[in-house]
Amino acid sequence: MLGAFLGFTTSDFGSLPVTGVADAAQLQRFKTLISSVSRDRNVVIFMYPTLKELSDRPGWLEATAPIGDLCRVNSLTCIDVAREPTWTESAYKGDGVHPTVAGKQSTGIDIGKGGNQHIGQANKSLS
Repeated sequence: MLGAFLGFTTSDFGSLPVTGVADAAQLQRFKTLISSVSRDRNVVIFMYPTLKELSDRPGWLEATAPIGDLCRVNSLTCIDVAREPTWTESAYKGDGVHPTVAGKQSTGIDIGKGGNQHIGQANKSLS
């Protein structure tokens, strides 16, 4: 997502694993990327679990905790649909990845349009 916005591929600079917990080196590269782009831009980090990840909510929260910390420390907007009580297993299509129409509506944002409204006021800074 950031690669398209910034004009470079994040896989070599600052990317995190698609699933699972980031290792220390990945997390440090991501922190470096975020600190470099957030100085003069508003940054929104949108975290969207697959159905499998949502089913293991404690694992998801552990995997995303460092990103939530990064958002708090740098005053970034961080949106994690897994923290919304309205986001449940029924929000997914049969593929376990894409949201149903009702799932999209439950978030209050248009995920397909880049999300211009913030879920739960950005999960109240992931409090």
